[in-house]
Amino acid sequence: MDLPQPQSKNAVDQAVWDSFRRGSKPAFENIYRHHVQELYHYGIKIHSNSSLIKDVIQSLFVELWNQRASLSSTDNVKYYLFKALRFKIYRELKNQTYRDQQQGSYYEQEFIESTEVKLMDAELKAERKQMLHKALAELPPRQKEILHLLYSEELSYEKIAELMAINVASVYTLAWKALSALKRLMVVWLLLLLW
Repeated sequence: MDLPQPQSKNAVDQAVWDSFRRGSKPAFENIYRHHVQELYHYGIKIHSNSSLIKDVIQSLFVELWNQRASLSSTDNVKYYLFKALRFKIYRELKNQTYRDQQQGSYYEQEFIESTEVKLMDAELKAERKQMLHKALAELPPRQKEILHLLYSEELSYEKIAELMAINVASVYTLAWKALSALKRLMVVWLLLLLW
C-alpha cells in the first residue's frame, strides 16, 4: 500500500498562494499570520523606524488583497513578500525625501548639516564646555579629583579607593555628591544664560 507523500514546503506555499489569489480569505489570513513577524524583522534591518515599517507592511497586505487576481504565482511566499516589502520601503523612503524637500526641508537619507547649523552646534558646545568648567571650579578638591580619576583617567572605584587611601563606599559617595552638585550648578548656569 502506497502512503501519500508529504508535500514539500514549496508545494504547500504555492497551494496557499494560489488559493489566496483566487480570493480565499483564510489563505490570505494564513499568509499574514505566518509571515508578518518575519517581514517586520526584515524591515527593521532595512530601516530602523518601527512605525514606518509597520505602516508599510499593512499597506503591502492591503495592496496584495486588492491586486490578488493579477499577482503572479510563486512557490516561495516568504521570498515574494520580502522582495515586495523591500521595494515598498525604499519607495516610501524616496517619497518621504521628496515630500520633505517640497516642504523646504532639504535632507536625504543621510542628513548633511548646513554651515549655519554647524556653527550653532559649535557655539552651543563651547557654551556647555564653559559652563561645565565653571561648575567644576566650584566643586571641593576631593570631588574634583574623584571625577578626574573616574572620567579622565578611567580608573575603577576600587583603584581610586586604593590611590586616595579611602574605602570604596567613600569613593561612591564622593562621586555621587560631585555629580549631584554638578547637575545643580549646570542648571543654575543654564537658567542664567536663558535670562
